[in-house]
Amino acid sequence: MEKINLMNKSRAPFLAQKPKIRIIFNRVSNTLDIWFDEPKKEFICEETGEEIILKKDKNNRVIGFEKLNVLHDKNNIVPFEIISI
Repeated sequence: MEKINLMNKSRAPFLAQKPKIRIIFNRVSNTLDIWFDEPKKEFICEETGEEIILKKDKNNRVIGFEKLNVLHDKNNIVPFEIISI
């Protein structure tokens, strides 16, 4: 799995203590995971029925979600664009 670090090294100590959104695209399983908290806090998953799986912590709070079957053709190269407002 290829990881891309978008963090500016000069700001890394400051940013390391801030909450972050973790995005994981898995080409093999054709899934996209987006985490709003630490994945290790996942306690239960809930399927929505629309190829979306909600990941929840012990307090039933959504801490992430997984989109199944992201690409129609897994062999395509997909560029990512990240926009922060």
